[in-house]
Amino acid sequence: MHFLKRLKNEYRSNPRYVAALKKEFEAGYSLEHQNLVRYVACGNDYLLSEYVDGETLDKFAGTHPEFFKKRVNTDRLIVQLLNVLEYLHSHQIVHLDLKPENILITRIGHELKLTDLGFCYTDRHTDTTGGSEFYAAPEQLETSGVVDERTDLFAVGRILSTLPCANHYKHLISGCIRRDKNDRFQSAAQARQSITKQRIVRRVAWSAFAMVFLFTLLLLIIVGKKQHVASNKISNPSSNVIDTMPHTKNAVVPESEKIYQYVASSSEPQFGENADAGRVEPSIGTTPVPPAPETKAQQSTPNDDSFDDDGSDIIIPTKKHIPISQVFLFFIHMSFFIAQRCR
Repeated sequence: MHFLKRLKNEYRSNPRYVAALKKEFEAGYSLEHQNLVRYVACGNDYLLSEYVDGETLDKFAGTHPEFFKKRVNTDRLIVQLLNVLEYLHSHQIVHLDLKPENILITRIGHELKLTDLGFCYTDRHTDTTGGSEFYAAPEQLETSGVVDERTDLFAVGRILSTLPCANHYKHLISGCIRRDKNDRFQSAAQARQSITKQRIVRRVAWSAFAMVFLFTLLLLIIVGKKQHVASNKISNPSSNVIDTMPHTKNAVVPESEKIYQYVASSSEPQFGENADAGRVEPSIGTTPVPPAPETKAQQSTPNDDSFDDDGSDIIIPTKKHIPISQVFLFFIHMSFFIAQRCR
């Protein structure tokens, strides 16, 4: 299937439009690019080219607003436009009539196709009369102006400014529509590099945001655990005191540690001169075992867990902790700050 482009009756006898039709075919017949409409044949008042099932860019923007909400879609569209322009410029062809009506978007895949080389500039066709005033560069509107590839880049900036995604490409647009062409991007490749750099910056920004967010979560987990342990210690202070008091009430003393021997006797104890008659001397080699000293825990442990000796509450000093919410908000603000600065 092909697309037939024919001059209207009132223009068929106009040499200017007849020459433009032939120039478009001669300039585009030998070209082949995936984002450029292919030309098949040409007659006196018609032109036969590849048929593209799609819409012009201005209509596509109106019927597919959700397409321009994703940067990956708009990046791909703009890169395709710059690629086909770079291809034309490498063949010494300047389009000079770039506008949304001359850019087609396919229905399947949403691929870009550039068409209408009727007003292009080539080495063999130097007549550059034509173009659209809003998209035309200043040098194109001047009678003595010299056009080159930077003239097409001016039109690219104008086209981007009319799309719903214009706010995302302010740097690219400003680098294309400057009045002095020496201040613009010097080539389509340079303009494409600016998109690549912005893409890298966005990836770095999101990576930094993800790292800060993960670090914040890790910090919150650590701080939360520490505060949980501290709160448990404060609520149960007696659980931290180890009871080291020996239980001697029912303790059994080994035979080797006894210092006295006791003999059972049914007689009454003797006093006076006969007091030493029934006494048994202690075993030799044994030493008295002094009572175990009280430990520090025993000395400091109160009788009651909640009240002092005088009945007043025990005040346990605690460390001040930074609220988790403040730490979380701090790192969230830092993350958004990094993302905005890297945008």
